[in-house]
Amino acid sequence: MSHSPAEVRHAVENLLGRYAEYAEYADERDAAGVAELFSDAVVSFAGTTLGTADEISGHYGRIFAAAPPSRHVLTNIIVDRAGSTATARCRYSRWAIEPDAKLLALGDYRATFAGAEGAWKFISFEVSRAWQA
Repeated sequence: MSHSPAEVRHAVENLLGRYAEYAEYADERDAAGVAELFSDAVVSFAGTTLGTADEISGHYGRIFAAAPPSRHVLTNIIVDRAGSTATARCRYSRWAIEPDAKLLALGDYRATFAGAEGAWKFISFEVSRAWQA
């Protein structure tokens, strides 16, 4: 597995992007996909800690059922690498897309990643909200 800074950043940004559509999963409302993405991670979402696939899938399933269709936008992505681990932080905005675009929330993501078997994976993921409509 390569540990070049550019390749690590690329892998980490892709993982964050997959979450943000959640990534393809949140915006598509795929709770099982989110749980799979975080299969080796501890997730902290608005003060709730989730450690198993069932907890993650159940939590996101409830959120998706209650929330309007949305899109997530990630900015200010910062990735730091240390050997076979990396950390990342970024800002997010969540927008309702139907019937009209409306800002729903602003916040931060913080994550830890591990490189293993030629790929990178989430080890921890924290969502904190700075503002919500």
